[in-house]
Amino acid sequence: MNPSHDRLHQRLAWLRPLILLVLLVVGWDLAIRLFRIPPYQIPAPADVVATLWEEWPMLLSQAWPTTLATVEGFLLSAAFGIPVAMLIAGSRTVESYLYPLLVFSQSIPKIAIAPLFVVWFGFGALPKVLSAFLLGFFPVVVSAVQGFNSI
Repeated sequence: MNPSHDRLHQRLAWLRPLILLVLLVVGWDLAIRLFRIPPYQIPAPADVVATLWEEWPMLLSQAWPTTLATVEGFLLSAAFGIPVAMLIAGSRTVESYLYPLLVFSQSIPKIAIAPLFVVWFGFGALPKVLSAFLLGFFPVVVSAVQGFNSI
């Protein structure tokens, strides 16, 4: 192959995802117009951009608490998930007791639990941290068990 052709191809590699993104946004807008979808169900792309522009300061101010709750939830997932994974990987008996419960826990929709956390713990950071913990715990345990078993 021609080296200059390869370099040009590498420089234009970003173009394909950009074209796909533009096509998706155009398709989104066309679907809303053709099917007359009301804005309260799916807003038009222009409305999303306008709202994002108008509400940017408020969204930015809320980004820090959301990020903090997410990181805290993930750290809790790691703090509890890795020791649980060590127990599961180290003992077939523990695995036989815990692993089915972990798998069963994944059948409960997290979106159904989040409102309960708000009712039980209020509107503060705790329900957000607990939700992030629940989302991260199972993947951390499963990944860590696989890692420990491969050693």
